Amino acid sequence: MNMNKSKLIVAFAVILFASSGLSGCAISSKDSSSQIKQSAAVREVKTLNVAEYSVLGHSVQRFEKNPQRVIADGLGETEMILAFAEPETILAVYGFYNLHDFVKPQFKEKLNKLHVLKRGETNKEFILSLQPDLIVAEQCSFVSKSLGTTDFWNKRGIRTYVPANTNSPGKHVIKESIEIEKQYIRDFGVIFGKEQLSDAYVKDIEQTLQFFQKRARNGSKQRVMIVENFGKTIASYDKTKLVGDIVLKLGGNIPETQPILGEEDFLQENPDILFVVCSDGDRGKCMEFFLKKPQFRTINAIKRKKVYSIELESMYGAGLRVKDGIERIGLALYPEFEEEYRSTQNNTINPSYIDWLDYKSAADIE
Repeated sequence: MNMNKSKLIVAFAVILFASSGLSGCAISSKDSSSQIKQSAAVREVKTLNVAEYSVLGHSVQRFEKNPQRVIADGLGETEMILAFAEPETILAVYGFYNLHDFVKPQFKEKLNKLHVLKRGETNKEFILSLQPDLIVAEQCSFVSKSLGTTDFWNKRGIRTYVPANTNSPGKHVIKESIEIEKQYIRDFGVIFGKEQLSDAYVKDIEQTLQFFQKRARNGSKQRVMIVENFGKTIASYDKTKLVGDIVLKLGGNIPETQPILGEEDFLQENPDILFVVCSDGDRGKCMEFFLKKPQFRTINAIKRKKVYSIELESMYGAGLRVKDGIERIGLALYPEFEEEYRSTQNNTINPSYIDWLDYKSAADIE
């Protein structure tokens, strides 16, 4: 049975914590995924050392030449590879659902030329047989039933890169930020020898952020929550998460909460604006739980119909999609600037995703 991607992430993290005593990873945002050296002979980036979905520290990955046999595991990771690597150097890619349905439009043609792994093929034995020289995957992929540990690959001369902002939604122990995503993009410029391209992507992100920040100076500090339905509980993404950092930088007010809330806790928070996390394959059903539950009708955001979807991929190891997350939050906070914002998106390196969203707000569900 298909499960929501982020439900898999949280469920696995909870199981690990209960059964093995592994606690949440703890790193500081200033250290994560930072470029540490670059020379004509050897290029180096700092990334994470991960085992069983826990960060054990950092590792330095050295590149004497551009990777020639790359594997990407995850939608965001695949898009990053599609943006920076030449097609002939990409061995295979994988996504939790059909990548062809969810990859951004500018990458579809390139994706059509690639080998897409099937469910169950992202295990150590099969991936090892492909003889990659670089694996790019989020933290939850480095578990015993999938890719194992980063150390397993590094000991065999296979480099790994793990996006830092892919911590479990069920833990609020690591400060995530837009800056970390920008460094992720810069690191790929170093790895693939395309620093000018990475600089262009980062500049585009900064311009999007600045557009909304300039218009947020007179903002009302509306109370914003980002939540996801997990059946009997609700996951809350607070200011320790990437999406929380986006809200704060755009002038919103986001409460500090426990990672997992009960319905009563959620009612007490009473947000003015509500973002509901939707993973690939969801098609908007994520919002129905909150919009159609009678006891939630007293919440300000629901009464005011200020309920919006937000894709998990724009706030979890987002890479290039961090721009989408900024755009999504910004236009919900300041909808009066949508037309002006659209006028800035002609011929940008990373086009706006407004028009190809399948679902946007409460109005699309009713």
